[in-house]
Amino acid sequence: MASSLAEVSGSRGFLGHILPFPDHAVSGGATGVIRSYGSRQSFEKDVVVRLYIASKSDQKVQASIDAINRFVQEILSRVPVIESERHELPSGMPNQPMGSSQTERGSRNRLENLIAKVTASTGDDPTRVKDAVLRIFVALENGILVEPEDTYVDRCFASVRVCFDGAFADCTAISQGVMVPKQCVEKSQDSGFEKRVEEFIEEIPGFPHHSWHGAMDGLEHKVIIEETILAALRGYVRR
Repeated sequence: MASSLAEVSGSRGFLGHILPFPDHAVSGGATGVIRSYGSRQSFEKDVVVRLYIASKSDQKVQASIDAINRFVQEILSRVPVIESERHELPSGMPNQPMGSSQTERGSRNRLENLIAKVTASTGDDPTRVKDAVLRIFVALENGILVEPEDTYVDRCFASVRVCFDGAFADCTAISQGVMVPKQCVEKSQDSGFEKRVEEFIEEIPGFPHHSWHGAMDGLEHKVIIEETILAALRGYVRR
């Protein structure tokens, strides 16, 4: 398994063939940039990691930065400075997504909107730029899924795109589920899913708005998000 907290899903492409590291590269891909440097060591000295996040939430931004930092440490002998940008972007879904389809679609919509925004601001399509910059785009969506025995759980869907030297790969993963009270889901439904479930959870004594995941499951939301992003990336490198 890629992670005990998340599972890889929706395989599209193979990340190994575009990673700018000889140990992971296969036929084709990004090895041309490495050859121009003469050695892995000289390449790693100059490689830049640029992270784009489709959220301005401090928790999600920090989880994304920490996940990418851990991932880079696993594939590079030298950890470069990770440059990051955050952008608040629409998902095109209800404020409270319901079901795996809406949750996944919301995440993918944010990812596409993020890439479009960066392309518009830089004038370059990041999936086609040929340079020594490893560009990573992260988009997240939390939704409520109905599971066996009429159980409602909150899951985070992560959509990640990795771009390097004119090639790219998409990575996805979905987190473990954290149970949510049925009455809170029903109240969200009564609002037409305009109000998120956590807005009603915070009304329950002992379940504060920003830490209810930890109260319900013992794991903070930031940890769940971080492990989900990391699972997506690891799953594509190691399969």
